[in-house]
Formats: sequence, C-alpha cells, structure tokens
Amino acid sequence: MKKITLLLVAVLLLLSGCVGVYEIKHQSFITAMAIQLEEEENRIKVSVLELVTEPLDTVSENSEQSTGNVRSRIITVTCKQFPDCMERIRASLSTRFVLDKMKFIIFHETILEHGIKEIMEYFFQIGIVELTAVLFSTTQDGEEFLQNEGGTTLTRVISGRQFHPDLFPVNIWEFAPWMYSDLKSNVLTSLSVIKQEDEQMEEMLQIEGLNFLRKDKLAFSLPQEDKRWIHLFFNKNKRDLTYLLKDESLVFKVRKQWIKMDVTKKRVKLNVKLVGWLLVDEEDPDIDTLEREVEKEMEEKLQRIIDETKANGVDIVGIGEKFRVKNWDTKDWDEKLKQLDIVVEVDAQVLSGFGME
Repeated sequence: MKKITLLLVAVLLLLSGCVGVYEIKHQSFITAMAIQLEEEENRIKVSVLELVTEPLDTVSENSEQSTGNVRSRIITVTCKQFPDCMERIRASLSTRFVLDKMKFIIFHETILEHGIKEIMEYFFQIGIVELTAVLFSTTQDGEEFLQNEGGTTLTRVISGRQFHPDLFPVNIWEFAPWMYSDLKSNVLTSLSVIKQEDEQMEEMLQIEGLNFLRKDKLAFSLPQEDKRWIHLFFNKNKRDLTYLLKDESLVFKVRKQWIKMDVTKKRVKLNVKLVGWLLVDEEDPDIDTLEREVEKEMEEKLQRIIDETKANGVDIVGIGEKFRVKNWDTKDWDEKLKQLDIVVEVDAQVLSGFGME
C-alpha cells in the first residue's frame, strides 16, 4: 500500500510538472507594447514585441528579427478602439494571449495628447498586465522603436543591468492613482532607440525630454537639457547623479537628496537638501564659496522648472495633495496652482573638493 501511495505521488508530481511546462510553452511572451494615434485616419496603432520560442508563420503585419540569441517578432495592428486592437493581436498569436511578461509600454505623444484613460482602464479591467511594467513616451514611430529596441536595449536599463542617469522610470501602479486627479502630475521620460550606423549596428537609447500629464493627457514637455534636474525633486534615484555647473568648470556629484515642503494657502517653499562631492578646475578650492555657488546655480535651474510647469497648471511635486490632506480648497487646481508663490531653496553640503587634472 505504501509503495502504491508513493507511486501515485510521483505520478502527480510528474503530471503537475508537465502541466507547468505546457503552460509556459503555450503562452505568449509579449515583453513590450507601443501605442500611437494615426491622426489623419483617427485610428489607434498598436505594436507588440513578442519573444519567439518556436518557428512561426509570419504574416504581412508581422516582422521577425534576431538579436543575439533572442528571436522576436513585432505584431502591428490598427483599429478604431483599443480593445479591438487587443483582439486582433490575440488572433495573430498561435499561443495564449497574456501580458504578464511585459516590461514596458511606450505611448507616442499623439496618443498622450488624445488621452490614455481608456487604454489604462482596459489593462486594469482585464487584469493581465504586470503592474511593475514601466511607462515611457516617444516621438518615434512605435513599430520602429520596438524594431530597434529588440527586447534588449531599454530592457537592460529597466532590469537594473545598466544605469541611465536621465531615465525617470514610472511603473503602472505608480502612474494609476494620478490618472484621475490633477493634484499631482504624472511624468513620463520621452525617449527613442536609434540604430547607430557602424559595423555592429548597435542600438543607442536617446532621451528626448520629459512629458508631464494632467490626469491622462499631455500638459507640458520639459526639454532634453533639463531632464536630469527633475530627479532632485524626488528620492527615486538610487545612484549618484552628476551635474555640470559654472559653464562645466565645476562638477557636483549628488550622493543623497531630500526635499521638504512647507505649505501655506498662498506660499509654498521647497527646500532641497543635497550632499555630494565636487570636482573643480582650480587648486585649493574654498569649499564654503563653492557650496554657495552650487546652491545659487541649482536654485535658479530648479526655480525655472517650477515656474514653467506652474504656468502650465502642472503640479510636479504634489502640492495639491498637500492641500487636500489639510482639507483646503482644491477646486480648479490647475488654475489655483498658477496663483501660488512657489519658492525653491537649495542647501548643498560638499563632502570634499577635488581638483580636476
């Protein structure tokens, strides 16, 4: 009897293992999605990147490529409604349609201008999307973006295998709460992937700037040269960030940062405290003087960003949420924000100064 019981347990374990292998083998490995609006025809264009584990029959809307040991194909469809696009993609797959392997979603600026609420709500309702998937924006054609990325370039950065100082990653679960509120704006890094024309045809990640959303629509774009400064308003970055000051004669490497917000009904003070190292093009630098110079230039940069976003009704640091917590009036917040006096102060502590050779 004991032998029969052991035999039955062994068979059940074997069958469960086979079911697991079958499930993996017969489900799709869609790792990325790009969504844009074809404005002339008012149709949505959706491209997905699928990692291929078996031979496939390509059709006219699919393109197949190899990157190293990874084979992938891109499926592109167009439709009037986003759910219809998902059904067309589902019909193009020979395996089970799931999106729990998806690493990132790229929104073209055309669809951001139109609004992405319905798209995001589709993901929430069907519940098949990994909530840690990262959201970005682009001005590049979505299909071209995925073709160049090939499941490697941006994926390496997202996974932490590489570090890109100008990338500001936002997960779906971080993005979702502010899609229904204008008390804090969502921010998406705008980027593209360019094929370098060399012998190896390597891909290069190119950061275009930052897009700020009011609820689910594009409200303001911060230019490429200001993209790294946005990190100083948040504590998301876990690596050192380098800033060039004084016409690039001074390098301030920020090791840690904190932000404190003092809010009244008419005035807001943002105090940004920074700790880091200096590289400066002079011998025996006066650290106290350099700290003041760092503070002054950084204050000017951050104040300009705050002034520009405020003028467009974009709340990048969540002042509106502070008002809500205090039970103050937040009606027509984008207009009320424009009337606030918002002041940025920077306190910089230099751990040590080093001369550059």
